[in-house]
Amino acid sequence: PKDVDIDEMAEVIKRRIPGVKAVHDVHVWVITSHMYAMTAHVIVDDIPLSRSREILEKINKLVNGQFNISHTNIQFEVR
Repeated sequence: PKDVDIDEMAEVIKRRIPGVKAVHDVHVWVITSHMYAMTAHVIVDDIPLSRSREILEKINKLVNGQFNISHTNIQFEVR
């Protein structure tokens, strides 16, 4: 979608979500005229699974509220 700046979105996720070190391989597409989907790889520290769930929920809330993305598929990577 033309109104979603992928680089800006990746930077906002990195800056605003504690525990996120980097975001890459981001893809966003239109499902309907007002519904967007996103896939992304998110680099985090080696953390417990319960902590990754918390980060996932924060990412989903952020991208939905700020970028109107309602469907996500996030792949966590540890580095």
